[in-house]
Amino acid sequence: MIAPEKSPRVVAIVQARMGSTRLPGKVLRPIAGKPLIWHVVHRLKRCKTLDAIAIATTEDFRDDPIEWFGHEENLEVVRGPEDNVLRRFELAAEKTQADIIVRVSSDAPFLDPAFIDHLVEALIRQDGDYVLVEPGALCAHEGVDPFSRRALDKLAEEAAVVGLDDRLARLVRAQGDAKARRKGVEASSGFRAHRIRRTRSEARASKHAAHRRYAGRSRLHRSAA
Repeated sequence: MIAPEKSPRVVAIVQARMGSTRLPGKVLRPIAGKPLIWHVVHRLKRCKTLDAIAIATTEDFRDDPIEWFGHEENLEVVRGPEDNVLRRFELAAEKTQADIIVRVSSDAPFLDPAFIDHLVEALIRQDGDYVLVEPGALCAHEGVDPFSRRALDKLAEEAAVVGLDDRLARLVRAQGDAKARRKGVEASSGFRAHRIRRTRSEARASKHAAHRRYAGRSRLHRSAA
């Protein structure tokens, strides 16, 4: 009897850190009473194709609150070099045993779970390394990049040899353009959306909002150290 083919393990890896140059600490700033990253995680939890969700952050002490948040949400948290996001994804993929990685930005709270499933299913069905929406399609898919483990391993190998820039999304897209098995997927009308823009006053209000819960814990942690 032939054993059924094993389904690939799909893991969403949320890249997060407190040291944003434009808005420090934004991932824990409150949106509708919850930290920004909470909204990202809870939308991901509605995806049907994901086997696990993990957070990849840095070893910097300023990112301790992100680790505490992850543990409160019962998520795997992986920490790595602050200056190498590619290495952080390598570590997270290894620890979670991911066959397919869904890179997720921690500042994209309007993720569409159904559309993420749409992209992942297309990647698996076509046995691709990277999937992207067909050119010209306008849909709410920003902040998400599904790609294969073999694509990540290839990126890491080439980065070690030629010193590629470690900005992961840009690297994955470049790999898809050049060498990997890039697959296109249509955005059906149900997934199309207009871009949402915020006013400058709204952005300033968000910037000055307090994120006491986790920032306070960080100060206590440093005092006890």
